[in-house]
Amino acid sequence: MYEAAGFTGSEAEQATRTVLTFVLGTALDSAPDAASTRRAVCKDGELLAPTGQDVHRDLAFALGAILDGLQSRLSTRS
Repeated sequence: MYEAAGFTGSEAEQATRTVLTFVLGTALDSAPDAASTRRAVCKDGELLAPTGQDVHRDLAFALGAILDGLQSRLSTRS
């Protein structure tokens, strides 16, 4: 997929690892365990853990930013 987008050789491998590492890290971090508690925030003295909707929204935003950055890197080479 990254080669088809225009990345070659080690750049294609780096792009693949970047996206894969981010997605796997996010999936593992959002698992219901101590990691989720660590990401919890306090509001008006109440502990609020991130919801599935929050995690999905954050994942979509960050993945979009990563892909935009990769696209920008390709654009500057043209």
